[in-house]
Amino acid sequence: MLSKERLLELGIEDEKAEKILEEVNKDYVPNYRYKEVKDNLDSLNEDIKKRDKQIEGLKKHTGNKEELEAEINKLKEENKKDREAAEGKLSAIRKDNAITEYLYGQKVNNISVVRKLLDADNIKYEDNKLIGIDEQLKTLKEDETLKSLFKETKMTGANPRIPGDNPEKPKGLFDVVIGREVDNKDFNPWG
Repeated sequence: MLSKERLLELGIEDEKAEKILEEVNKDYVPNYRYKEVKDNLDSLNEDIKKRDKQIEGLKKHTGNKEELEAEINKLKEENKKDREAAEGKLSAIRKDNAITEYLYGQKVNNISVVRKLLDADNIKYEDNKLIGIDEQLKTLKEDETLKSLFKETKMTGANPRIPGDNPEKPKGLFDVVIGREVDNKDFNPWG
């Protein structure tokens, strides 16, 4: 994910970095948020199909008032249970997404591993706030064996030089191969 720190590392000025991030993030929707909305839409579409079938079923009971009322009450109870189940599922998805978003904000190196280490049952999600996650993360950060999950690690390594680069840089493998090709036209580095 693109961050202001990364843009500053690339040599972009502070004001321009903010404008770039604002423009990039304007239409960006995180994957977990998209999944939440899609699951909600799928659930609503299933409910609509189920209700359409229920209406068709009620048309069969047009002659008997008691049977019709009993069927309506039965369907009301079923719909109430289905609604509660769907709300519970959506609430669990929102909690899950909030935890993921929180871990992104904490600059966790491996979110999937940290999620498995967290006790989700002891984390509450109320009024768009997570309760109980800070204590668990603090405990994980204090564990010496898990420190690497929370540190910002920067990958380093040698980059091969491209001909025409600054000649004061030390030569890499690429430069040696190119140099041999220039010196010996019949040289084949691949065998």
